Amino acid sequence: MSEAEKLKEIVLEQLKLDEANFSREMSIDSLAIDSLELLELLVTIEEEFDITLDDEQLNKTATMGEMFDYLLEKISDES
Repeated sequence: MSEAEKLKEIVLEQLKLDEANFSREMSIDSLAIDSLELLELLVTIEEEFDITLDDEQLNKTATMGEMFDYLLEKISDES
């Protein structure tokens, strides 16, 4: 399984999303997730990929695609 596939699996599972309803264009705000759910997701990703995320950079992402691109870049940079 690629890093992108693993990341997507984690996001879908943690946010309880159906893959059929998921797209890179989705607004993060449209998911109606609270800050605790987002924090749990980010901690899971940090632990799974042994990376440290920059909250300030993450807050600049508006869509799931932007978030994925940032996360995959961090995974690539720190591996």
